[in-house]
Amino acid sequence: MHKPHQLLERLGLTASERIVYLALLKGAEDVASLKRITKQKTPTIYYAISRLQERGLLRRTGKLEGARFAVEQPSRLQTIASELIQEAKDVKNDVDAFVLDIAASQRTKGEKPQVSFYEGVDVVKTVVMETLYTKTKKIDTITPINNFMWQIGQRFTDSYTEERIRRGIKKRNLWDQPIDPVRFRRYYHGRSDARILPAHMKEMFKSSVFIYDDKTLYVSSMENCYALLVTSAEHAATMQAMFEGLWQISHTHPLK
Repeated sequence: MHKPHQLLERLGLTASERIVYLALLKGAEDVASLKRITKQKTPTIYYAISRLQERGLLRRTGKLEGARFAVEQPSRLQTIASELIQEAKDVKNDVDAFVLDIAASQRTKGEKPQVSFYEGVDVVKTVVMETLYTKTKKIDTITPINNFMWQIGQRFTDSYTEERIRRGIKKRNLWDQPIDPVRFRRYYHGRSDARILPAHMKEMFKSSVFIYDDKTLYVSSMENCYALLVTSAEHAATMQAMFEGLWQISHTHPLK
């Protein structure tokens, strides 16, 4: 459960607004009691009060020094949360449209391959999650048994898998050796197709490869912690041809 300060911060309240709001919930009802409880300066309290009023989070009775304050119905917080959700959806729609415009513009100029390098845990996680924006709803991967997603922890892997399933993305996986039964049943059985590379290729792959749309993403192990994204239809087609060849000579996972 979120702590009140953290929750109010996520709703966009500043530190002084959060302090004043929570003090009012605890029983403060005028500037004097707010000063005593919050230890804030008078101008800071007045400013926070004005901002909370604008948000519809408190009501005021009386004037100047004699004014008294009380929080509005807590359901107002739910309204603010709903507004944030709608705003996020609007931003997402605008970004999607902008990206499509850029992509259309680039297509008219002919293919210009792009190579992007990313380094660090957080940015690599972000780039991996962005594979789920695939337009074709298909991702093919070649993955060593000891890879970034297993090394980063179960929480990230769960999040990625759940979002992939929610988006209806089909995934084929080529592994260099069989996955342990627990992981296989949790992430792959009935959720995606998996095959094992020929025995002579065991431990030959050191990085994970994601092939989707016109992109090929290479993800190192946690030890090196980097990702290389190649955006090129020609390169992706070449990698796809290699994947299909490997897929044909690989065998079905023994637990399937």
